[in-house]
Amino acid sequence: MFGGAAFAGRIVTGYFVDRFFAPYVIAVLFAGATLAMVILAAQSTGHLAYLAAVLMGLGVGAEADVMPYLVSRYFDIRTLGELFGYVFSSYTLGVAVGPLLMGAGFDATGSYRLPLIVFTVALIAAIASSVTLPRYARGGLHVYPNAGH
Repeated sequence: MFGGAAFAGRIVTGYFVDRFFAPYVIAVLFAGATLAMVILAAQSTGHLAYLAAVLMGLGVGAEADVMPYLVSRYFDIRTLGELFGYVFSSYTLGVAVGPLLMGAGFDATGSYRLPLIVFTVALIAAIASSVTLPRYARGGLHVYPNAGH
């Protein structure tokens, strides 16, 4: 369910960021992932656990697609490659370290609740950051002639 939702999340995100302000789209999808974390931290089972898997999958599918989109909207095309490299490296680091932190949290407390709460707080910070982003120029990928290059 998670994998299918992550796949669908990529398509859904692409559809919606073409029609709506991308930071709001990602905020909604991250809100779903936040709800998933709360459901999992509450140790829910059955249908709620499946719902959490779908919501988390949609959020994971969204984040990978919205990164290059937002970088292309907020920064000059001449810096796009470098900046996306930084953003994607941060994403990759999170993907690598997240499971380690989950395991360390479980080893320390005997439960996944604490790491899930920490990740929930991080998602709330990401949502807050997203909704405060300024409007970007419609087309993105600007080349500014006097940008010092």
